[in-house]
Amino acid sequence: MTIAVATLGISASLFAQTTPGPQPTICSRSCWGARAASGCQTMSALTRVIVHHTAGASQWNSTGLSDSAAMVRSLQNYNLDVNGYCDIEYHWMIDKHGNIFEARYGGLSGALIRGAHDGNNSNSHGASLMGYFHSPYNHVAPTVMLNQLYDLIAWRMPSGWSPYGSGTYNSKTVGFLDGHRKVKATACPGDNIHPNLITENYSGGTMRNAVAQRRTPSVNNASFVSKSHPSSVTAGASFSASITMKNNGSKVWYDVTNHKLGSQSPQDNTRWGLHRVAVAGTINPNQNHTFTFNCTAPATPGTYAFDWKMVEDGVEWFGATAVGSISVVSGSVIVDNNSSGFAASSSWIAATSSADKYGADYRYRSTQAVSDNAVWTGNLPSSKTYNVYAWWPQGSNRSQTAAYHVVHAGGTTVVTVNQQANGGKWNLLGNWSMSAGNNQVKLSCWTTTGFIVVADAIQWQ
Repeated sequence: MTIAVATLGISASLFAQTTPGPQPTICSRSCWGARAASGCQTMSALTRVIVHHTAGASQWNSTGLSDSAAMVRSLQNYNLDVNGYCDIEYHWMIDKHGNIFEARYGGLSGALIRGAHDGNNSNSHGASLMGYFHSPYNHVAPTVMLNQLYDLIAWRMPSGWSPYGSGTYNSKTVGFLDGHRKVKATACPGDNIHPNLITENYSGGTMRNAVAQRRTPSVNNASFVSKSHPSSVTAGASFSASITMKNNGSKVWYDVTNHKLGSQSPQDNTRWGLHRVAVAGTINPNQNHTFTFNCTAPATPGTYAFDWKMVEDGVEWFGATAVGSISVVSGSVIVDNNSSGFAASSSWIAATSSADKYGADYRYRSTQAVSDNAVWTGNLPSSKTYNVYAWWPQGSNRSQTAAYHVVHAGGTTVVTVNQQANGGKWNLLGNWSMSAGNNQVKLSCWTTTGFIVVADAIQWQ
């Protein structure tokens, strides 16, 4: 569905998706004695309803259901035998007594049968009022006739459809509920229907409002799926995070309706350098959406909540909360594999699939009896004893004897770790005296073959 927003100034609340109302009483094709019909084309969807009138003075003079049914049969005969159509051009017809007729076949079954009513007929239903609603007859539709039309539209249009808004149709701007004259040059459905009831205001008008009131407003809801962020960062450091939420409500999340991911604990805090992350595009019910965003850690060390929840700006907060925490450490230096202080040959391949990685990605290499180190260089602010930590994402194909070479003031110490375990956290390699300036940790691939070694992040603290 294409929704014109900028040109119409429609408020976000009007995009609320809706659930159909109850089915009104309808005279089926067997009720009015329809001839068998087949061969009509089908549509891919139903996104628009176009209102017509039959422009027949005699049809306004119907005395009741039986009389109107005969008129519908007469129109079908004309369409089949004279026009050569596959069936009646309209999907629905309504008389002044409030009788609704299933005109073109398939309407009651929910089949997407294409009509022949508006000159385009693409994904639209045609509902025709039996009468002549402009000069010279100027019939005025009674309340029962209009209420049945509103009930019909509210029931038949699919879940997710709204009577508000417009889009391009037949090379014209046409509402999702509109009159025939907006699609092509015609007086139909008559001045007493358009613009009197179907106005030029795509965000309101008697008919659109009446239909909207008969449909159940949809609801916002969200469930938490997954998240990825470091468990520890240096004070003031930048890092990337991602949170995946599922739309398990009935309302579509649009960027134009300001559906966003918002910070919590407390609500709308800017602790991490931002407080809202917008939805990108359109997220339908039952779809997942991953928010990926850059953060800046607080300047003061401590453990802080990293909690996020969905919000529709100006409407409500809703759904589950993605709960997490991050330890902000002081005086530490972290070098990730995608930082400027990291170097490795092209044999170290970048990857993102492990959920317990630090930051956005990591590097891996097959173990081999060659000298090809991944190297982290940390620019330490002062000379002192540092705890040195390594972070890796674990996996069954990792080496159990991955060798980290820690360079320090007293020389180089080799620390062997099992990368099949203890992933997704900072693992202490040891503590050594180090001088201010550049200091290195190297990860060797020269160990038992048949595995991989993973180079992710190093921290000096």
